[in-house]
Amino acid sequence: MVHFRKQLAALACAAALGLAGTAHAASFDFSYTFASGGVVTGSVDGTRDGDYVDNLSNLQLSWDGHAFSSATVGLTWDPSISDFSGAPVRLAFDGSNNEFLFSDGTLSFSFINDVANFGGASIAASDYDLTLNNADSDAAITQWTLAAAPIPEPGSLALMLAGLGLIGTAARRRNRAL
Repeated sequence: MVHFRKQLAALACAAALGLAGTAHAASFDFSYTFASGGVVTGSVDGTRDGDYVDNLSNLQLSWDGHAFSSATVGLTWDPSISDFSGAPVRLAFDGSNNEFLFSDGTLSFSFINDVANFGGASIAASDYDLTLNNADSDAAITQWTLAAAPIPEPGSLALMLAGLGLIGTAARRRNRAL
């Protein structure tokens, strides 16, 4: 019986460590406030990679209360060709390296840092016929925020539960020894 418990404990520890080591997508919230007062807000699932969020999915985006449709497409600006490329979109935490356009065919939001073509950052949100329009330039990068949404990752939870189980086991052994 003791041998079985040791094997079960070893298996539980191995499972907890395995879950803790796997990379999981996290949710991120972002916003940009234009100098004119317009606000773009949204959330996205992705994987943090240093100063960036990559592997974007489940994008939710709105601009001054106008929600983008679920068919929103993201494109990446490539300054070397002065055009959009097929590279995957990534978001920068500080905004200084954002190079993207999100559009659903009716609304669009772009954040492009290109000194050669635009003299710095060009941030814009508009509708298809430009009746609604906000635009900012380089000085406004500080109005960008990107932060992880407060959702615990499954690996962290598994590790915490494994630790609590080990503490409980140790306490139980102490009580038996007394």
